[in-house]
Amino acid sequence: LNAGLAPANFALEASDAEREELYAVNCIGPSALAVTAVDQMIQGRAGGLVVGISSIAEIVTFPGSSGDYGAAKAGLTRKLCGLQVTAAPH
Repeated sequence: LNAGLAPANFALEASDAEREELYAVNCIGPSALAVTAVDQMIQGRAGGLVVGISSIAEIVTFPGSSGDYGAAKAGLTRKLCGLQVTAAPH
């Protein structure tokens, strides 16, 4: 899974709607896709693998960044880790 939206000059100039879109693209959408995929794997008893691609920005905030992109990517990573723990017994 990978999705990315990181507009330039986002730190101070972004509207609430732009921030919501950033979180939707970078975290919420990929999280929903991963949940659906894992559910299908469990229900089908076929196993499988979800690979999530995040960003170094979840650890390091770069100059000019609002931190929102990194926060969204960190949220996706944590969600995928949670799915891993939840799906492991299956």
